[in-house]
Amino acid sequence: MSDEATDRTVLLSQCRAAVFRAATVTLMAVTCPSRECGVTVSVVDGVIGAHLGMSGECPLGEVRVVDDRVAVADTSEAAASS
Repeated sequence: MSDEATDRTVLLSQCRAAVFRAATVTLMAVTCPSRECGVTVSVVDGVIGAHLGMSGECPLGEVRVVDDRVAVADTSEAAASS
């Protein structure tokens, strides 16, 4: 994997779907966000695997996926004590 590829990133919210391993909450696969692609691709160590799209090799293969989901804190205890 080239250094140039790992410098590029895709946000998880840009992917149409994501598959997580439930036990470890590890990202396992995403649906490629490229318009020319849209295939489900494995993710290893946060990097989209190389794959073929409709027009050949997809340029988003070997690009890092950044999880941009917002974690919402449980504030029920804090609200109850106020």
